[in-house]
Amino acid sequence: MTTQPIPSATDDLIAEIELDFQSARKLGREAYIDMQDGEALIARIRELDQADRWRDIDEEMPEEDVRVLVWCDDGADAWPDTASHHNSFFTDEYHELLPVTHWKPVTPP
Repeated sequence: MTTQPIPSATDDLIAEIELDFQSARKLGREAYIDMQDGEALIARIRELDQADRWRDIDEEMPEEDVRVLVWCDDGADAWPDTASHHNSFFTDEYHELLPVTHWKPVTPP
């Protein structure tokens, strides 16, 4: 089963900043210096976004027995949950099997 990626709001933000950079390149040296700072910012945003991006279970699995956020889809409904995986199965806190399509690390509060 091929699943669709879960979009990230960060993608739109990065695209908007990159358009601003294209304009800045046309404005000259001062804008270019500001643009370089912005490029470093984009690199950091991408790094943070990648750490928090939903991962397709067909491409990558979390470590076993580590609690992660999961996206479940049984064909009729889709919902977020938390689960851990063991032997390629994801289970919730009640040890019920979940139809997981994507996962991402739990970010600390």
